[in-house]
Amino acid sequence: MKYLFLLAIVLGIVWFIRRPSASKKTQQQNKADGSIDMVQCAICRVHLPANDAITGIKGNYCSHAHRQQHESAS
Repeated sequence: MKYLFLLAIVLGIVWFIRRPSASKKTQQQNKADGSIDMVQCAICRVHLPANDAITGIKGNYCSHAHRQQHESAS
């Protein structure tokens, strides 16, 4: 009986460690339904797909002009 109890505890720990996290499930669901990540331009606040955004030191931008404007202003 003692060994059965220990086996149950060990299996519970293994299950807890190996289970997929909630964030992984969400990422897999997003990919499965075709949704994509969106970001917001730091200047005009337009939302655009993350893969189309231009990434700069101070954030994401919708165009090179907005990136230059925001980074040269400070």
